[in-house]
Amino acid sequence: MSQTFFTADTHFGHAKIVSMCERPFDVDQHDEALIRNWNERVRDDDIVYHLGDFAYRTSPQRVRWIFDQLNGIKHLIAGNHDHLHGAKIHPTQRLPWESISEQKEIVLDGQAIVLNHYSLRVWRNMRRGALQLYGHSHARLPGSRQSIDVGVDNFNYRPVTLDEIRARLALSPPLEFRDADDEIAQLVPNVGINTMFVSRDIDGGFILQPQHVDEPKPVAIQYGGQVPVRVSGRNLVVRPEHVAGFEHTIAEMRRFQQPNAVRVSMLDGKLQIVGCRLGDGEYPRMDGDALIVPARWDHDSYAIDDQHVEALREMLSPSTGMKP
Repeated sequence: MSQTFFTADTHFGHAKIVSMCERPFDVDQHDEALIRNWNERVRDDDIVYHLGDFAYRTSPQRVRWIFDQLNGIKHLIAGNHDHLHGAKIHPTQRLPWESISEQKEIVLDGQAIVLNHYSLRVWRNMRRGALQLYGHSHARLPGSRQSIDVGVDNFNYRPVTLDEIRARLALSPPLEFRDADDEIAQLVPNVGINTMFVSRDIDGGFILQPQHVDEPKPVAIQYGGQVPVRVSGRNLVVRPEHVAGFEHTIAEMRRFQQPNAVRVSMLDGKLQIVGCRLGDGEYPRMDGDALIVPARWDHDSYAIDDQHVEALREMLSPSTGMKP
């Protein structure tokens, strides 16, 4: 019986992607490693939806050679690197894909799924449980319990099944709806924050999403869960009585290179703080709509250095209910 797989952002032929995304391959072995990972999972009669950025900065001949090495019946949801400016057709779109779309909606095992290279804030039937799968972000944009980056950087450099996607989605916070429309709810202003949804970022830091619940109770699982917190000055602090339950997550984080900075942004009305790194000689900087500032991990909170608190203060919105 055939299976269905999803993937994105392979960037075949793109030498700089190895260093840009810290992929664990030698530049010369990158393409061969991804082809091997693909073919170890996918058989000739399996279906693969590739959510864009198949190849970049390589010859049409090599693009075709790579495509022919890959098992499966392949569909393309075109990404930004699968287009050329003007009327010319990109070599990726000249390949014999089963189909090429800018966006596609499918039903798999009774599950409605919206496929797009980009992450969407709203999509059809999201209130009825439809999932939205995307790429483009190279594992830098967390999703929700109904949306996720299926790119190779987020799933061990290989295509993934719906069951594997569901297992990861279960660790993410649910969508909240404000009214009868397909809209993501903002947190109610000024209700205060008493709970934090915490999950581990692919870079080893934490993703902290402030929430308010009527009766905060710790619902800790291995890589995510709701944990009661308090807002202490400029820090988001896990309550001391719940730190012990976090020990495994902290140990997992420390397996990776210790973050020396945090990336702070507003996502759907929630303050999002992700552990990251500032390179040698780098200074605090804006990254799109996010602010990256030096920080240190103090066992149960991220501490922002005093000289950067004012910049962080401007990121705090009344809609989060948090007060600096």
